[in-house]
Formats: sequence, C-alpha cells, structure tokens
Amino acid sequence: MVSRFEKPKFRDFLNSLNKDDKTYLANAYGKRLFGRAKQQGFEEICDLLKIYKLARWSVISAVPFYFAPTREAFVKPTTAKHIIKFLEVEELHYHPTPSWEFYQGYVALIDEVRASITPSISPNNAALTGFLMISS
Repeated sequence: MVSRFEKPKFRDFLNSLNKDDKTYLANAYGKRLFGRAKQQGFEEICDLLKIYKLARWSVISAVPFYFAPTREAFVKPTTAKHIIKFLEVEELHYHPTPSWEFYQGYVALIDEVRASITPSISPNNAALTGFLMISS
C-alpha cells in the first residue's frame, strides 16, 4: 500500500536513527497504537518524519491501518481528495501535510459511510475507500 519509492526511504530512515531517536519513535508508535495519547503519538511521529522529509500520509497512516484495519484509515492523497469531493464534504479539507484534525475527520467520514452500507462492501476501511474511489 505504501509506494515502492517510499519504502526504501523509510527503511533507510529507520537504519539511520540513533538509539535515542529509535526509542522516541517506538514510544510515539506505542502512544499512537495502544495508549490514550493517540494524537500525541501521531504528532510525535510526524515531527520526527518531517525532519527527514518523510511526513507523508501513506507513511503516517500505514502502521495504524495494518494494526486496526476496521478502526483506522489508510490515507492515500488522491483517494482521500476524490472521496471528499464525491461526497461533497465541505467541512473536511485535505492538506498534503499530515494533521491529526484531518485524520480524525476522515476516519469519521469513513465510519459514517460504513454505517450506511452493507458490511460485505467494507471488510476494512481500505476496501471501503477503494470501493468509493472506483464507484464514483
């Protein structure tokens, strides 16, 4: 799901981190995935990735999506923009720089759509967003 161009950059990024930065990143992912400080974890991950010019939606949203595919969303920029436009959601504005506010709004939108359709169309949030992308 993450582009083949981003995977090696992310791998190299991880290999270049010193022990303290690896611990910081692991703790940030712990907050994001398991803790009550999900927003703080998201922002800490973004802050570290920004330093290395890797703060992209697909990189930020991949791990949480794989961890909880029916609760979290994998944000692909083109897909997100297309869904927002197709559903005519005026209060949600896509920005290339990842933000917690957009992510929460996007997940809420996906949850709202999921609640109004048959479960067979949406075994997880990536399948649902893919379905919305091709059906519009």
